[in-house]
Amino acid sequence: MPITTEVDHKERLIRFKVSGKLVTDEMLAAIDEAFRLVGDEKGYDILSDHRELETPADPSQIEAVIGRMSDREQQFAGSRAAVIVAQKASYGMMRMLAARVDPLGIKVGVFWNLEDALHFLDKKTPAP
Repeated sequence: MPITTEVDHKERLIRFKVSGKLVTDEMLAAIDEAFRLVGDEKGYDILSDHRELETPADPSQIEAVIGRMSDREQQFAGSRAAVIVAQKASYGMMRMLAARVDPLGIKVGVFWNLEDALHFLDKKTPAP
């Protein structure tokens, strides 16, 4: 599964683009890469595009992501994450993620298109 990770320091935005089949280790490696790119800086939001996924994340993968985000709970408290999906099952799994990371102070919105996701994040520039 290819995952691209980009950080826009000016917009304070981490972008993930996920396609193909989800592999937990690759998901966690992408998150680690984002942590490496932002260092200890706070105030970054996340835009994750899952429209090219073959199948949605499963509950164990969601738990792994939550665990990794919990490791940096203080760094991402107050951040927003927008996830763009193309499948109803992905929508449901990302809503589960949203409920689970809310106590960490991360607000997650799940969307069907880029424009709504950017509006939620209050960002004006589309992902490249």
